[in-house]
Amino acid sequence: MHSIAFRLVAEEEEGRLMAQRVERRKLRDTINPFELPQSLFEKYYRLNKPGFQYLLDVLTANTEAPKKAFAISPIAKLSACLRFLAEGGYQTGVGKDCDVSNKESCM
Repeated sequence: MHSIAFRLVAEEEEGRLMAQRVERRKLRDTINPFELPQSLFEKYYRLNKPGFQYLLDVLTANTEAPKKAFAISPIAKLSACLRFLAEGGYQTGVGKDCDVSNKESCM
């Protein structure tokens, strides 16, 4: 009897974790820093949009395409790196990621 209850709880937990992974992936895939207003963009990245695009072009020209379907996109990598360098940490940036994302659930 206890083993059946344990399996049910374990299956529920596994389902919950899988749903959480899917939701995080959706949030990560919707990140588009170019949708930010210019002033907010420069505040977050300490760089204007053409400069960001130039860096992105240089980095993607000199790197291989990702081999995994769930790889983090180059734009997400660059924006995370520049944001970290601009703020000197990651906690403020994580708290304001809803500004970069176009998800309404963040409001």
